[in-house]
Amino acid sequence: MVAHAKRLAMSWSEPWTLASNAVMVVSVDDDYSMGVLLSRAHGAWAWARSSTLKGDLRYTPSTAFMTFPFPDPWRRTHARR
Repeated sequence: MVAHAKRLAMSWSEPWTLASNAVMVVSVDDDYSMGVLLSRAHGAWAWARSSTLKGDLRYTPSTAFMTFPFPDPWRRTHARR
């Protein structure tokens, strides 16, 4: 994901990709985690917890990623039926 941008944007990358210092790298290998990170909930959390630079989001992993309450996939799939 880009560190400074108008919108929170993420994409899959190959393991041998060399990211610049303007890119935040998150190592996930499942669609569930990527879906959560691309969700509106994470976007709203990031805007509320990160700082801004000229009105653009300045994503800070220590306040936006590390504190985000990831939903437990087990609870969703094993809820009462």
